Amino acid sequence: MKPQYKLVTFFLVMGIMCSCQSDIEKVEVWPEWPAPVNVSVDGKSLDEMFYETYKGISMDLTQGQTVAFSGMKRLRTVLQSHYWDVLSETEAVFLGVDGQYDIIWDNESSCIFTEPREKAFPDELFLCGTGWGHQGAYKVTTHGWSWDRPTDMMSLRRVSPGVFEGSLYLAQGFTFKFCKDHLMGERQYEIQSVDLEILKSEIIGGNQYGDFVPGSGFQPGVFNLKVDLNSNKLDVTTNMIIEPETFYVNGNEMTSSGSYQYYSIRLRKGDEVTFGNFGGIESALQPDFWEIVDDMEGKAIFKGENGLYDIYLDPNYMVVYTLCTSMNFQKGNAAWVAGINWGHPGSAPRITATGWDLSSPNNCMQMKKVEKGVFEVTLWLPEGFNIKFFKARDWGQEASTTILTPLPESMFAAGVYVDPETGPRLTGDLVAGSDFKPGIYTVRVDYNRNIVYAVGHYTPSE
Repeated sequence: MKPQYKLVTFFLVMGIMCSCQSDIEKVEVWPEWPAPVNVSVDGKSLDEMFYETYKGISMDLTQGQTVAFSGMKRLRTVLQSHYWDVLSETEAVFLGVDGQYDIIWDNESSCIFTEPREKAFPDELFLCGTGWGHQGAYKVTTHGWSWDRPTDMMSLRRVSPGVFEGSLYLAQGFTFKFCKDHLMGERQYEIQSVDLEILKSEIIGGNQYGDFVPGSGFQPGVFNLKVDLNSNKLDVTTNMIIEPETFYVNGNEMTSSGSYQYYSIRLRKGDEVTFGNFGGIESALQPDFWEIVDDMEGKAIFKGENGLYDIYLDPNYMVVYTLCTSMNFQKGNAAWVAGINWGHPGSAPRITATGWDLSSPNNCMQMKKVEKGVFEVTLWLPEGFNIKFFKARDWGQEASTTILTPLPESMFAAGVYVDPETGPRLTGDLVAGSDFKPGIYTVRVDYNRNIVYAVGHYTPSE
């Protein structure tokens, strides 16, 4: 098993980075990703464990070595092109420097990730962020800002001292940084956009946080990156542009809105809505607001309060956010949740919230009214989640664990910060309790009793 890498506590505080359903805790322990049947590399099966849940093999490789792959279809899309020159459906030449490498199978994308074993800068450079993927998947394969999976921190190939190359898929709205070790969150480990001259700024630019982000002329596709730390330059070349798909709501085409597809629609409780070209909507729609009528035909019944709603589709994760920003607690029709390290229930185990932000649908989700003063939302909650509740989409309307008691105490807890000078103080966050397990939960806020709890795990007394 791959050894645990040291944590950087700072990451946890970075801003970067169903009504009573009996099966709502769908994930307690994320399952092991099995290697495909009858797959082998140089005649050896992928039976070693990496990152606790992934299957693969550790190999000594030399530059120019031809390696045989068996049982894999479309080898060019399975292997990372910056590490492998594919000769046929069964053979590829290794391009990296001599050394020991982990060859890790990702069952979710049917791709292999290659990384040097236990290497760090200057021998290695990693890429981490959101909205990117294995270049052969043509979709997002990362689960977000994390070093917990091979899919989340891509190894770039060392070409020469200080020079690294990598090929990857970049989706609309991507953000990433380069990391000198298999961790992040402290400045000395990061290479940010302010550190490099970006030679194709129309494709990749930078933001105020030091992230690399889409440039003004960016279109999703596969790109080749060259990081030269001798001259402090980033060069990018386009490998393949992937034309965006068109999606529909009740037969009407959704329009682009930043990294989202968008549609505005007036909805009444009980309305049937058809989502076109989604290829299935069961995991795309929030269960709080929608009852699935026909998954493949895209038909669903609206369950929320009457109003004019914004429908946002994130095509990177194929999840839909349903919200009416004018609704709030004062009007009696909504509350809101925001925070870090959590996600849309259909994204599990990927984290879709990218930071403390009330302005974007992935970072601030609407809670459905259950009854007067009671609201709920279904979320993917991994270890280390931090969320707060708001009576309106306004920082001044925070009404979270400084007034709400988390129940049961073993599952949820109120966040506490220990100030070295003044001592402990409540942060207002809802965080994991001692017995919490990662999963999909319906979290209910009851402002009548001033409690917050997980439906199915706690029932308030009358």
